[in-house]
Formats: sequence, C-alpha cells, structure tokens
Amino acid sequence: MRQLENDLFENRELMEVRLGSPWSDYPRLLIEASKRIKKPVYKSYEELEEILKEAFLLYEDLKFGLINLYNEQ
Repeated sequence: MRQLENDLFENRELMEVRLGSPWSDYPRLLIEASKRIKKPVYKSYEELEEILKEAFLLYEDLKFGLINLYNEQ
C-alpha cells in the first residue's frame, strides 16, 4: 500500500481520480504512457474467471487505498 501512496503523491493527476472512474483510466495514470497494455489471452472460461478475480481484487485494493487517502485529508 505504501507504493500506491508514493505513486499518488508523485503523480498529482492521480489525486483527481475519483472512485468509480472507468477501468481504462487507472492503467493510463499508474504506468508510463509508452507502455502498451495488450488485451488478455485466455484458454478457457475458467482461466478467464481467475483473471477477472485477480483484476477485481487489485481494483478493490486500489479503491480502499484511495478511500483511506481521502479520509486522511
């Protein structure tokens, strides 16, 4: 979580992101603009389900990190 806080304060644009922003906004703000995010490739729906579970867990971590930062202000 400490890395998220450091990233947020280094990139002031992130401070303007509100919870509920579109998924596509977060990668654009959290990684270098020169990096390209490829579409996921999966072999089965079971594998897709695991990918989505992990993605939603990451999103929840980000969401709670942002909630905590906004509550501290």
